[in-house]
Amino acid sequence: RCWTHVSVSTFLPLLLIGLPILGGLIIWLLKKNYALQVATVVVFGLANLFLCLALYLGGGVTVSLPFAGYGFEARFVSGGLSAVLPLFASVVALLLAVYSVTFYRGKKEGGLFLLFFFVSVAFVNGALLSDNLPVMLVFWEGLLVSMSVLLLIGNLQKPRAVIKMLWISGIADLMLMLGVIMTIHVSGQSNISAISRLPVEGVGAAGCVLMLLGALAKAGAVPFHSWIPLAAEDAQSPFLALFPASLEKILGIGLAIRIVTQIYDVQPGSPVSTFVMIVGAVTLFIGVAMALIQKDMKKLLSYHAISQVGYMILVVGSALP
Repeated sequence: RCWTHVSVSTFLPLLLIGLPILGGLIIWLLKKNYALQVATVVVFGLANLFLCLALYLGGGVTVSLPFAGYGFEARFVSGGLSAVLPLFASVVALLLAVYSVTFYRGKKEGGLFLLFFFVSVAFVNGALLSDNLPVMLVFWEGLLVSMSVLLLIGNLQKPRAVIKMLWISGIADLMLMLGVIMTIHVSGQSNISAISRLPVEGVGAAGCVLMLLGALAKAGAVPFHSWIPLAAEDAQSPFLALFPASLEKILGIGLAIRIVTQIYDVQPGSPVSTFVMIVGAVTLFIGVAMALIQKDMKKLLSYHAISQVGYMILVVGSALP
């Protein structure tokens, strides 16, 4: 019984990565049978939600998979924030999967969209559950690739939003990578659970700020927000609802919270705390100010979503429970 319990618990995080990809492939193959496609979307969406709920209620799981030699390992942890955020993401994914399959009914690109939709869900799960910083970056960058494909679907003649997203996200992700390298250098660890409240000074201060900039850019903070209103003009509604409005916020704000509360010892009123709160205030103000002057509903909602990020960043910057 003990062996069975350990095996099931061990496979849960891996299932949350592999199962959505399998579901996406099956849904893509069923693109000519709408009824079966809808049923498969619901089944795999509910399965993803059930697995996330099982991890959340199970009290936490740690899985280590050594590979590549030199003691490097892929480590996944579910507990605390790493258990709550995938659950939030799974609820959003289920609702938007059902919306997407109805939105694309009768459209030839629907199967491809749903394939990369579920691949993106797998990358989000992997990034949220990754305890190893380099492994987290692999899923983080994988999500950027799948987002680019989704944004291009139906917009091959208008790639401007994709190009802008890749430039902005590429710069932000480079800052995140540099921050991760500095953090590993300062702590001597690559596992988040083994890092505890590093001092925000010297190389550590630079690592903290760079990681925060990468996380806040993913959430859509100013000045990394400008591709979102552009995508609102070109992209289909399911893309906007899935990424700028929900999953990217969960990823970015979730990582920012871990940086401030766990990885680095950011104190209320400190320079880093003040800097993050200023970014939040500017994001809030610019987002809502730009929303007020919009006449297109999708652009209005995109700026409104950006302004909501400002509230979240203000909370993170306060460095208070």
